[in-house]
Amino acid sequence: MSTFLFLLTLFSTTNAYYIIPIRSKFHSYIPSRLHQTTPGLFADKNFKAGDNLLSIPYESTITSADSVYKDFELRTGNNGVLALEILDALHSSSVTTTNQFVKSLPPPLSPEMRKFPILWSERQQSVLQQSSTNKIYDILDDLEDDFNSIQSSALAPFVTEDEFKWALCIARSQSVFADGELYLSPLLQFANYGDEKEANEVTAGPKTIFGDSKSKSKSKTLLLKAKVDLKKGEQIKINYGPKSAAEHLIDHGFVPEYSKRVAVAELSFAILADDVFYDDKVDVLQLNPVQKFDFVNDEGVLGKEAIPDPAMFQFLRLANLGQKDAFLLETIFRDDVWDFMGEPVSQANEMAVYDAVDEVVESHLSDKFGVKGEVERGGVGIDYDLYLKVFEIIDKDNSGQIDRDELKMALVAAGKGDSVGEEELDEMMSVLDVDRSGEVDVKEFSKFMEVGGGEGGGVELELCAVVRDVEIRALMKLKNFIARDRQAIDLKKYYAERRLADLNLDQPYNMENSANVNEFGGLAGGGGVDF
Repeated sequence: MSTFLFLLTLFSTTNAYYIIPIRSKFHSYIPSRLHQTTPGLFADKNFKAGDNLLSIPYESTITSADSVYKDFELRTGNNGVLALEILDALHSSSVTTTNQFVKSLPPPLSPEMRKFPILWSERQQSVLQQSSTNKIYDILDDLEDDFNSIQSSALAPFVTEDEFKWALCIARSQSVFADGELYLSPLLQFANYGDEKEANEVTAGPKTIFGDSKSKSKSKTLLLKAKVDLKKGEQIKINYGPKSAAEHLIDHGFVPEYSKRVAVAELSFAILADDVFYDDKVDVLQLNPVQKFDFVNDEGVLGKEAIPDPAMFQFLRLANLGQKDAFLLETIFRDDVWDFMGEPVSQANEMAVYDAVDEVVESHLSDKFGVKGEVERGGVGIDYDLYLKVFEIIDKDNSGQIDRDELKMALVAAGKGDSVGEEELDEMMSVLDVDRSGEVDVKEFSKFMEVGGGEGGGVELELCAVVRDVEIRALMKLKNFIARDRQAIDLKKYYAERRLADLNLDQPYNMENSANVNEFGGLAGGGGVDF
């Protein structure tokens, strides 16, 4: 975090922390009660689960609420709106706490911001695209469309695409969701990340009086509530909600441990535009004909079978409705057909649903195993042409090998020579010289640049591998579920059978059974007609 002096004060009451404005309009605060050795927020007394830890006035945040940019109807949604508000603060000449906070953040092209996949190199993004069902290219496409729309508007700040990407990363990674809007709070930036068991919840709070006796103002608030009991001196942590490994990586630039345990895969399905019943199906759906569903497999819960979202099967039954089942799309059924899709329609329709899921799952697995093999072979993300040029510059004697002296000269030329001691130089050679020949060849150098030294970035590829492996586990679980469900297809009760039962027409034709005869002497079952 930047060395920006957060002008905030924390005031402890009998049941909460409060932020108290020292001057009007929340423009100036004084830091207080922040732990002196470890960055973070700490309790200055004991708290019980459910207690308010912090109460933050909306006026001390940057928010998407009531923004003039709402009219843009951005494809990036409230994140895009908040990004534009952040850029307003960045370019503003007025001195406010929020403006100072934004100006203190790492700049768009700084190394600190490179952890976010939106700002990764194209090669790294390509690996992530193939590694995850949560597609980074979709986000980049939305970002590009929004930026082009912004540039044609007189309302928007004049910004570069890099700045908009940067602001979007800040909005996605640092904001909290409350009361239907996004809020970026300077104070909450002090709170470190915690897992789902220890992290505290941020919610919308009531209007609260802030200020001293001379100048008070009433403001709606963000509340940080204790999820568990806290003792004095314990750290107050937050997290970013129940996100998948891919969502954590794309939004926050890292993958927490608990999202590695909860395997999630995102699956996208569509009602195809060339479907002869497309208009009827979209009319029934009343939603976007392209829908996404998460398959969640919590591997930390023993004995719990992962079940696909019932809404996914409901959508797919509608999307695959046709042939003998198409009569359900007739106007007479229009108000009920969506509910009908909640249960199996016919054996043919159910098989089409299984096939649709299997096709998408196999496609994702093919991408993941394909890119995994390429990465392991060293064929993905390595820009050999670029690395060869760098290698040739360092290889002064054109021997095809870099020795220790040549490496040291390269570091001196790069301005690093004075800060690298002999012991550190030996350590670098040890890392580079994989075959322990005493020199570094071009293959070793390229591999080092990819996994640690160059634009490729080993950390990024390792994070892609984590996401990829988590999602492979989820996809394999779903594949096995579908295979088992196929085996039970004959045991399911389909629409025609259920409908006959609803009309009491599924009873056997038995003249001797008085229970089958209604009060008029007709048959209750077998047609209900008195022949």
